[in-house]
Amino acid sequence: MKREEKEKNIEEMREITQKAHLLVLADYRGMNVSEIVTLRREVRKAGGGLKVVKNTLFQRALQGTDFENLNSLVDGPTAALFHKGDPIPVIRILNNWVKSQPKFKVKAGGLVSRPGQAGRVLNLKELQAIANLPSRQVLLGNLVAQLSSPLIKFNYILKSRIWNLLGVLEAVKREKEKETAKGN
Repeated sequence: MKREEKEKNIEEMREITQKAHLLVLADYRGMNVSEIVTLRREVRKAGGGLKVVKNTLFQRALQGTDFENLNSLVDGPTAALFHKGDPIPVIRILNNWVKSQPKFKVKAGGLVSRPGQAGRVLNLKELQAIANLPSRQVLLGNLVAQLSSPLIKFNYILKSRIWNLLGVLEAVKREKEKETAKGN
């Protein structure tokens, strides 16, 4: 590879990692090309990307980015999975892939919550925990239910007091009707 190609490759990878919110490093030893292409397609459908990287070039590309703390983990055959938006779909695909393909091993992942802040290094167990989280819609639904629960209970209490008052008034009305019926 010529020097110009290497510089271009480093700059391309640096741009990708600067925009990404998620970066996962994986060892793909023992996988054939069709398996890697299949994984790449699945990740691309979820809005992410997969790139097989040269370690020294990738380590240079990571310097000065939010994922610089992953530099020490780049060794051996390395595939880099990245995603710019909500990382959950890509992490779920990765989790399913790890379960079904024993050859594919996750080294570590990095998750950036705010640009300019160093990415948090995640191990496989933490990535699996994230993959098992409910979807955003389910979490928002649970939040709405939790927020509305006190209001619903308060409404029920108010209604029950009104119903109790109506019951008492109805009983008083019946007593008055009995007294007027006796008096006539």
